[in-house]
Amino acid sequence: MKKKLLATAIAATMAAPTAGFAQGAGPVLYGQVHVSSEYLDNDRTDDLNFSSNSSRIGVQGGFDLGQTFEGIYKMEWEVDITDATGDGGNKGRDLNPRDRFAGFKSATYGTFRLGRMDTPVKLIGRKVDLFWSTQLGQNRSLTAIRDAGGAGPGFDLRADNTFAIQTPNFGPVSLSVAYIADHNIRNETIASGKRDIQDDNSFDAWSGALVFNRNVFSATGDDNLYLAVGYEKHNVDFNNDVPANVNGLKNEESAFRAGAKLDIGNFTIAAFGQWAEDQGFINGADRNIYGGGLAYRLDRWTFKGQVYYADEIDSYNFGAGNRVDGSDSDAYLFALGIDHELSKNVQIYVQGAGIDSEENTFRPQFGGGLDRNNPTYFSLGGAGHGSIVSATPDETTWGISIGSRVKF
Repeated sequence: MKKKLLATAIAATMAAPTAGFAQGAGPVLYGQVHVSSEYLDNDRTDDLNFSSNSSRIGVQGGFDLGQTFEGIYKMEWEVDITDATGDGGNKGRDLNPRDRFAGFKSATYGTFRLGRMDTPVKLIGRKVDLFWSTQLGQNRSLTAIRDAGGAGPGFDLRADNTFAIQTPNFGPVSLSVAYIADHNIRNETIASGKRDIQDDNSFDAWSGALVFNRNVFSATGDDNLYLAVGYEKHNVDFNNDVPANVNGLKNEESAFRAGAKLDIGNFTIAAFGQWAEDQGFINGADRNIYGGGLAYRLDRWTFKGQVYYADEIDSYNFGAGNRVDGSDSDAYLFALGIDHELSKNVQIYVQGAGIDSEENTFRPQFGGGLDRNNPTYFSLGGAGHGSIVSATPDETTWGISIGSRVKF
């Protein structure tokens, strides 16, 4: 009997590998295994790496509650395929938490979720990234930066303690809003002070996005236009947790983000813009990022490329009255790749990517000047990619990657 039930469950899972929250759907097991081999060179070090790139496993489903309502749930974990025993950081912590939530969904009233999930602003960047938001050339090599104080993830945040609402679709338009009660972005030690997260909503955040998503130009529905704008704000409360000699800090950072993607015929055209203020909670540390890409599909092959530019960060005060000059702190990301679809669920690829960064892309230090002994703002590979290398200032950091992704 148990074997029969197991066989039935597996058959149901394989029959709908990419199922969403279909009304009344029982538990659906899903996941992906994304691995790659790459050679990375930042002019200081060069080596061959094997990477597990946001490989994951999860379960999701829903229950019909009547009156147009459905109860929904999702639990997802990252699985490290290539380095499960670990070498520090998140490595070796198999089954790292990714999205997980419970909530309600209604075609009339919208979707309500509570748990851990990507913010609406983060999702804009992922939607327009032609490199899967996990490949070596992904845009998060610039957008999910090490900020001026040494923390990540910029405005590509997957947050705990999140309550999110998505409106029903008004034609092609929908609105998503998320409130994060405690974001846990800044809990590291700085100088002799430590910023501890308190459960009093002093470290909260807001994120929202307005999205237009519609089939256009084609009666078959093959062509699609996606447009989105979003705003996100992170708050902190330093109080007495920061040394008295540290000034220039601010209790908030924020960003506007916009994205567009057009699928027309065999072409995909994508564009991205972000305008961030006081990044890293440092007063005046403002930076804009622009980019875009082009892809062409030919049968089972996709040829693609994208370029992103992070402009110079504005000059700002950081430390005991020290002025940090933001000149020559800009960087370019460039990436070219070829994807090949072996089947609906299996893809292989080869690609090259690089970051060309100027001489002052080091992070500032509290004692004044720039910290030239530690990792810089940008890293080739970016968040979610297993192997990353810090982009060396005034050099071109580059890499070549060969990989595969299997979805189930």
